[in-house]
Amino acid sequence: MKTDSNLEILAKGINSTENLFGDQFNKHPDALKAYAQLFGENKLKETLDSKNDLEYNAFYSISWCFEKEVEKRNIETDIVKYYIDLVIHQPRKNHMLIMLIKLALQRGEIDKGLSYIDELDEERFETKHHGYRVVLDYYAEIGELKEFKKYLKLAKPAKSPRHNVSSAKSKLISKYSEKNGIDKAIDLLNDKIFGWKFSYATIESQAHKLSLKKIEKILDKHPQFYEHDQYIKPWLFVCHYSNQRPVEISDKDFKEIIELIMTVDKSIKRGDGRFRDYMLYDIGGSVSDLKQINECKKNIVAPFYKRELNYHIKNLKGKTMGNNV
Repeated sequence: MKTDSNLEILAKGINSTENLFGDQFNKHPDALKAYAQLFGENKLKETLDSKNDLEYNAFYSISWCFEKEVEKRNIETDIVKYYIDLVIHQPRKNHMLIMLIKLALQRGEIDKGLSYIDELDEERFETKHHGYRVVLDYYAEIGELKEFKKYLKLAKPAKSPRHNVSSAKSKLISKYSEKNGIDKAIDLLNDKIFGWKFSYATIESQAHKLSLKKIEKILDKHPQFYEHDQYIKPWLFVCHYSNQRPVEISDKDFKEIIELIMTVDKSIKRGDGRFRDYMLYDIGGSVSDLKQINECKKNIVAPFYKRELNYHIKNLKGKTMGNNV
């Protein structure tokens, strides 16, 4: 088997610095040697001589460099596995094996990826299901329903953090809809492993390919859309435009979408922010008409989204783009 001097130095550095932090890490010869090997002696000297506070914060992560080195040079999977096997610290090794599982799947080396899951140590931490969640995500992204169902239980959906599996289900429905049609994806929502809480995923990524009338017709045909989310119509209408960014919206259509967004209760949150604010920001960030952007800004409550639209305006002016900029 081929050897790789960079991965060898990085694996050695991972083992010798695993429990070191701050200044101890920064001065360790293996950490310095690895940095110099990857980035050059001049870059190492420049970094150490800089005014950055290196005393309390290590200036790079060796395991992160290992991962980036593999990606950058497209190193063969078997070679990467050989050097990961040299890592002593088991939680770190588990983390790197999960990275390798993802890489193997992306390369179409399915059997290899699955075999690495069996090597995830569970003596102190239950980790095998994290490996299967990577597999689940892989099949979700290509819309393979049969394989997705095959590995779902092994991914232990009830275990925290549960949002990983929910995200994979959403991706699966979205990609399945693109491959097999919206009607078949809607039928999938009636399967107990999914449910109507994923209804937005049947249309969201394809909203720009449908007319607004077509979107409304689909929603009206299936009342469950509204039963799950009373504001799904404004959201999908926003997606119709934002998926096309940069997009030109006529004054008439813009007025109608803003009026529809403003029917959303401003107290409703999605994630960390107000849902209505996000939709206004999404529309404003999709157009280049200054008047329309400012109309969105005027109706936004959160300063963060207002600032983001200010950046958008600044960028437009810098590029001298837009009808009214």
